[in-house]
Amino acid sequence: MNIRKFAGLIIIFVALVLVPVDIPAVFAAVNLGNDKPIEMAKWMTFDETRSTMFVLNQDDTVSAFDVVNNTFILSRKALPGIKGVFTVLTSPDGSFIDFYSAAGLSSVQISIFRLDDVINSQAPSPTAVYTLPVLTEGRTMSKFSPDSQTLVVSGQAGNILLLDPGKTGQGKIPIDGSAPVKMEFDKYGRLLVLKEVSGDLDIIDIVGKKVLTTIRVGANSKDVLFNEVTDKIYVTHTGFDDVYVIDAQSLTIVEKIKVGKNPVAMTYDKNTGDVFVANNSSGTISRIAPDFQVKTVDLHSPAYYESSPMLLFYLNAEKKLFTINSSTAKLFVYDVATDRVVKEEKTSFSPVTIFGSEKLRTIFVRHVNTNFIWQVDGRMLDVRRIPDVDYVNTLFFSKPQGITVDSESNRIYVSNVGDNTITVIDGETQKPITKVIVNNSPQTIGFQPVTKKLYGVSPVDDTVFVVDTTKDSYPLKIIPVGKQPRSLAFNTITNRIYISNATDSSITVIDGTSDKIVSTISLQAGGFPSVLSVNTELNKVYSTAYGSDSISVINAETNTVEKEIKVGQNPIWVRYIAGLNRIFVTVEGEKKVVVIDPDKNEIIQTISTDWKPYRIFYDERSGYIYINFRNTDMVMVLSMDNQSSEFETLKELAIPYWGQTDARPYNMVSVNEKTSLAYFTSGNNNVVIIRSELDKDGLRDPVWYATINADGSVVYSQEAKEEIQTQGNKETLFVTLPNLIKLLVLGVIIVIVGIVISMRRRYQRNNISSGL
Repeated sequence: MNIRKFAGLIIIFVALVLVPVDIPAVFAAVNLGNDKPIEMAKWMTFDETRSTMFVLNQDDTVSAFDVVNNTFILSRKALPGIKGVFTVLTSPDGSFIDFYSAAGLSSVQISIFRLDDVINSQAPSPTAVYTLPVLTEGRTMSKFSPDSQTLVVSGQAGNILLLDPGKTGQGKIPIDGSAPVKMEFDKYGRLLVLKEVSGDLDIIDIVGKKVLTTIRVGANSKDVLFNEVTDKIYVTHTGFDDVYVIDAQSLTIVEKIKVGKNPVAMTYDKNTGDVFVANNSSGTISRIAPDFQVKTVDLHSPAYYESSPMLLFYLNAEKKLFTINSSTAKLFVYDVATDRVVKEEKTSFSPVTIFGSEKLRTIFVRHVNTNFIWQVDGRMLDVRRIPDVDYVNTLFFSKPQGITVDSESNRIYVSNVGDNTITVIDGETQKPITKVIVNNSPQTIGFQPVTKKLYGVSPVDDTVFVVDTTKDSYPLKIIPVGKQPRSLAFNTITNRIYISNATDSSITVIDGTSDKIVSTISLQAGGFPSVLSVNTELNKVYSTAYGSDSISVINAETNTVEKEIKVGQNPIWVRYIAGLNRIFVTVEGEKKVVVIDPDKNEIIQTISTDWKPYRIFYDERSGYIYINFRNTDMVMVLSMDNQSSEFETLKELAIPYWGQTDARPYNMVSVNEKTSLAYFTSGNNNVVIIRSELDKDGLRDPVWYATINADGSVVYSQEAKEEIQTQGNKETLFVTLPNLIKLLVLGVIIVIVGIVISMRRRYQRNNISSGL
């Protein structure tokens, strides 16, 4: 072989062995390019006056698509001062467009522009800018008045803000009760404000800036609708499966109508007055006539309303009801005239909003982080993407949801509901290192520390995935299970994996060695099994049944239901804590926490709350139990009394991050017990890391550590920078085993090269001396 070629190959080999490759940087470098008119859309809003869709892109630019002329009039236009935007809203008359962005950690900024300026001006200036404090309860909601002269915003609990979109100026209306969950206007210009937790409906005169009356409609009220045909107000009552009907003249409740399980969204026919109600847990639509007669349309497609609900849009011009099931990523079209479902079709990953245009007879569906608008022709029901591109997600996160930690190898795994991948994060540098393709829209995930396998559920395609994390290729296996798998739990001693199937009301049991199904356990009908917890000492499994009033105790030896324990309406979370030998259940419908003795399967204590309790956390360092709540930052801290063995409320306080899981803004959390770092998946399409500290009283006192962005970049705190720098210095000072092996390989290569060159030269000298 030619010596130069050989040496060149040696150099290449050495470079591959010794030179580190920044995989995240390489991955993130793949991008869609600025020639794409839509780039990972965060929000969409339709202006009926212009027949134009406005799109907020991942990079905070704005695109605008003229539906009539089938052309983009704006393609990723940047606006001065607009950064970190999460919502966009246009006024009914097409005059204004509002951008809602995070202004630091404690405030929200609303920037209002004239829509004509955004379209035509190179550097438009806002007509008004408002900075509001971040809510400690509920979510910031806004709605334009019908005349577009007032922007109504839910401010801090106790106030409705009235903002002037044309110039900076505001008023406010004090309200009682909890934070609003929905706002709507009636034809009289009154504002209807529905408050879920306190369970009441305020009728507000925004001109006179006063509450006219408050109507008690009950807790868990989710949606409010004004029907111009019947001149009545409708309110869905989730958990109690009914709809209140209020007369708009007398402002009194005139009817309470029984519908399907967990009704939320509503819409109505503006000609007949028929109201359509989406019943999530039943997978049905209730059609309520003006005389209150109810007809049921069965879509055979239940949904989990808290995170992936059914969404409705009624196209009056075609008398068709369009329904999106976010849990299964499906579109259903119900033809009212023929009384039948005329279309059922898969959507793209993670549909989150449906809206439309009566004028154009067109329906639009917004998905999470897509590069297109999903459009449905209301007449022919044809579906197309605008622009017509294949969806290729090059970001590390796409609606991150589930998260789990392998403490031993310091790897963090994140499920992306927005696509079919799992993101793998290096816990030392906090950088994403790869994405693993699994099943569609993976949600809850868990890590089996003994077998080093990663498991996750896909409610969209009724499957469970298994990934062997010990191999660099991440080999994958897909297991079909029951309908809409929601949660999973492990018994690490028996190596059994338990999957709750919401629609089937069943639990699938998987053998962790063969990864095959060994049993299916049927639960009581009518419930919506979600969260599971395992008691390895007694070899039992506990399952909540949302929509019912009980939890199931399962004997894992025989795979049978041992007992149903009645705990109250809508148990949402269950956790067995081995260190306390107690089972804790949060009951949303009755706002209480139930404590159960696992040895007797009996309730031994009930703790009432003022909010809807949700998740259960436990800190072994202090022995405290933390219960967070829906729509508030407040957390209840429980402590066991050593004498009575009962639990008492130590404190109720706002705790950042832990109190902000679910929709505001964090989804799921997993803690690396070895590093005391907690990882939160965020609705802002990133992962936030905090140091799980304790204060002087032993209470959790979280400190921000780092934020991992969707493009793979990481924003570090000073503490994180110093730790990473220290780690880097250690690697420089000390020869690690991998580096030692590399040095040995390099030494051997150098010796071989030296020998080859020496032999080559000796051979050449001998040939010369021989006269050859």
